[in-house]
Amino acid sequence: MSPLADVQPERLLSHQHAPNRVILAERHKRLRKVFPKIKIPTAADEQRDPEGALEIYTACCDKLRGLLRAQKEKFADVHRENTHYGFRRNLWALKPAGIVVTFVALASVGAEMFGSVSARQSISLVQPVVAAIDGLLLFSWMFLITESWVKRAALLYAERFMEALDTMV
Repeated sequence: MSPLADVQPERLLSHQHAPNRVILAERHKRLRKVFPKIKIPTAADEQRDPEGALEIYTACCDKLRGLLRAQKEKFADVHRENTHYGFRRNLWALKPAGIVVTFVALASVGAEMFGSVSARQSISLVQPVVAAIDGLLLFSWMFLITESWVKRAALLYAERFMEALDTMV
């Protein structure tokens, strides 16, 4: 299971994982109205067959995504948070490559500056600026782009997604 799975909208529909039972009951009631042909699992159903319940919640969320996409202007918050989440998730996936590339770039500029100093040549003003930018990028890749940074965006997306359901019907 993905480390981000616990903050997906599907989990907020689960009896086991939803943070508030009153809100969950209201959301299940709305799902029954929006998708009358889908049997929303009870807590007992979910306990008996958690994978089956998750499949139903996933199907509901997939159908909801289609409805929300069709009304993009009305649900702009959902689309904005989904974009932010996707951006952060993609950066996190690129983190190893980003660290390597910025480290190599920083080492190259550092080696070039060291060579210039060793040969008693002047250093171009551009070199320390590029080194500083590379250093900031390396710091960002290493310490700012983290799983918790991505999880915060995923949770905001899931919350906006559920809020959109709350306004339906």
